[in-house]
Amino acid sequence: MNLGDFGLAGGKRKTLVVLGAGASRGASYANDPTTVLPPLDLDFFQQLSRMEATPESTRLLEFIRREYGHEVGLSMEQFFSEADYTNRFHSELNVDVGPNIRRYQKALEDFFVVLPTMLRTTAARCDYHSALAGRIHTQDCILSFNYDCVIDTALRDSAGNRWDPDKSGYGFEISSGANQWKKHSSGRPVGTSIRLLKMHGSMNWAKTTTGTIRLVSGLNSVTSLSDSIIPPTWFKNLATFPYADVWKAARREVRSSRILVVVGYSVPQTDLFSKSLFKVEAGSKEKREKLDLLVLVNPDSDARHRFLSIIREGLETHTRILEYRNLEELHHVLERNSSRDGPQINAA
Repeated sequence: MNLGDFGLAGGKRKTLVVLGAGASRGASYANDPTTVLPPLDLDFFQQLSRMEATPESTRLLEFIRREYGHEVGLSMEQFFSEADYTNRFHSELNVDVGPNIRRYQKALEDFFVVLPTMLRTTAARCDYHSALAGRIHTQDCILSFNYDCVIDTALRDSAGNRWDPDKSGYGFEISSGANQWKKHSSGRPVGTSIRLLKMHGSMNWAKTTTGTIRLVSGLNSVTSLSDSIIPPTWFKNLATFPYADVWKAARREVRSSRILVVVGYSVPQTDLFSKSLFKVEAGSKEKREKLDLLVLVNPDSDARHRFLSIIREGLETHTRILEYRNLEELHHVLERNSSRDGPQINAA
């Protein structure tokens, strides 16, 4: 991404774009409050209740209402963590048996099944993600905490030959299926690819019988994400393939970035690994490359300040900080400043 896009002097410098759940919620197609919206952690079950009922969604919502009394205000991470630990308590200690005990395991299985149904609409084209994908260069990286494929679709459709899953685009080797997620053009292929590091897995990942990852071509064929993601539990296992490779690559990308654009990431209190990633690699005085620019995009000013506090030690006196409310606002700023005579950006 060109520093000139933000009214700064200089040429191309390494950019890292961080996408949280708010980035998908802020997509250009997610503007109808009467439909199922890309879910956030805190309104996952409210969005699920809007979805056309399936046996799995009906059972899961009944479980939630029986266990908690209501779905309003219950976070996805709280549900999964508590159901997972309760299920482990019963199964690993092996004291009680029967349907009342197995209901926790069934609720977890139903969660993995309803999740791809909720996320299928997020494979649609987003104007804001596409414009962002069209601006970044092969030296740049996108770090996403989302399971959906909004940014994958944007890279495929708008980044041209700069994006190639076969060239370690996802941070690890893909066994098959990459052709469906890259653009085939007559232009000269690049030697390296933009990096898209999906920290908790992806809807278009499928584990093979040999333990490798292939890319799923049609998202409508995905029936469960049990083998495709790190679930939203309080303890996330990062030691398995491909997550160890992805997180190691993320450490290198965070510490070497000169521009950091954070969209819709609200610094979840229980996501300690993510907080550690930014605190250690971006918030250290020993950071290899100092930040020239930090762009925070979030309607929640407290969330913007939480992220800022995590990396504050890694900021320099010259670091410019810009704040915007949503992805649409950032998009308009970038579009306005892409003109040679466009106005300079002012911090919000």
